[in-house]
Amino acid sequence: MEKVKMPAEFLKKVEKLKKEPKYFIFVHEILPEFFFLSFPYLKKVYKESKCPFEFILELWLELFNENLKKFFPSFSWYGEITKDIKAFVFEMPEPKKIADPYFIGFVFSLENENFKPRFFLLEKNTPEAGPPYIFFEYTQNWLHVNYDFIKIKKLTIKDFCKGIKQLLETGLVLP
Repeated sequence: MEKVKMPAEFLKKVEKLKKEPKYFIFVHEILPEFFFLSFPYLKKVYKESKCPFEFILELWLELFNENLKKFFPSFSWYGEITKDIKAFVFEMPEPKKIADPYFIGFVFSLENENFKPRFFLLEKNTPEAGPPYIFFEYTQNWLHVNYDFIKIKKLTIKDFCKGIKQLLETGLVLP
């Protein structure tokens, strides 16, 4: 398998984060970029080994090593959202601040070339703003989009995945 080559600019951001670990930067900047950058390699691995989850975790551990372990998820899941759309979903450490995520999900299709990878979060909300958590997406153009019409009933990976599926069924795709 070909070694993953992350852009130098991204690796500089990771090194800076290792020196000054900031959870918000990790989940709102580094992780979305990590998944979008690693997707071409993921497609190759999937065709060769059918074990994409192992690939993504090994790459994650290689890049983020010791200094960032405290940011690692407590539980991870890989599976299908729909017939040809798959996801890596991570249950993150208990949110301490507004906008910290309960879950993140990297959603992709290996069969449908027209489906662009997507990065979703279920974030902690301000108590006075309504529900205790809100569904968001980071687009590849760095828009941080609030999908407050997606209602998550319970804080479970299953319900988070239902929210992803509900959004995908709307056909809504932003640049």
